[in-house]
Amino acid sequence: MRRLAQYYVPAADEVYRLQSGNDPECQLFQYVARQGHYAAKGGSQQGIYCIAPSGVLLASINSTEAGPVARTLQKGLEEWNKLPKARRLLPQDPSGWTGYLVRDERFYPVGGLVLRQYVRDLPHATLPNDWRGKAWNQDIAWFRREEAVQFIPSKFEVGATSLLPNPLIRRLARAHLVDTVRGQSRAFSDSEIKMAYLKSTVTGVKGQTIEVRFDGETRADSGSHGMALKLIGGAAYDLNAQKFTRFELVAAGNRWGGTQYNYRGNDPPSPIGFAFTLASTSQPDLLAPELFGAYGWR
Repeated sequence: MRRLAQYYVPAADEVYRLQSGNDPECQLFQYVARQGHYAAKGGSQQGIYCIAPSGVLLASINSTEAGPVARTLQKGLEEWNKLPKARRLLPQDPSGWTGYLVRDERFYPVGGLVLRQYVRDLPHATLPNDWRGKAWNQDIAWFRREEAVQFIPSKFEVGATSLLPNPLIRRLARAHLVDTVRGQSRAFSDSEIKMAYLKSTVTGVKGQTIEVRFDGETRADSGSHGMALKLIGGAAYDLNAQKFTRFELVAAGNRWGGTQYNYRGNDPPSPIGFAFTLASTSQPDLLAPELFGAYGWR
């Protein structure tokens, strides 16, 4: 598998947008997918596609098994080697194309707070002894510059406190404190957030660095699924650089119920944990949050 992968440029994306959008990127995917494994079946076009830069489909499959995926990569490589040079590339250089970027990444909050999120089930007696017991997921959380500074009190003295504005903690509860451990889940609606607060307390002032502690609680209930969590954490904010140099936030508590695609089935209520840390500026951390539609930024 590793030998075959070196011949490819890997890319991953959310299939729903690709199969339902109408921008050039989505149109290219739809053109390719119609040649692939789900061409005549409709519905989801999820899968692995080996594609030439010209848009020619070389091979495709929808599988998580190493053997079938390796054979698909091998087939794609063989088809590429047989492809005439004239059909490998586009007739024009796309590097100068402009005006077609409609991805949510265009809203990346430059100068703001970008967090990497992790979520997993916490140990408990009924945790399945299979892939579900090891499942975890990740996401990205965005806060604009003017939102980020609201995580610290306006008074820079030990003991000063403040509450994160209601819209920001509710957005965190709606779009990020959701059960995606095993698969996808929808955002909570605003009316489904029954409680949400995050208090920030200054614990230290060292030159131009403000250190704070976080304490909070959220509860969401849709009727069919929900989440009750306690939040704790801490951060350091550099007043000169106007950015966080450290940020850790943990949320833990209980989840119950399920949604269409998160593979909970009839699981009983169980403990769940979330962790948020500063993201990097590498390419994976520049992606938009999964439930960005709940942000209201578009």
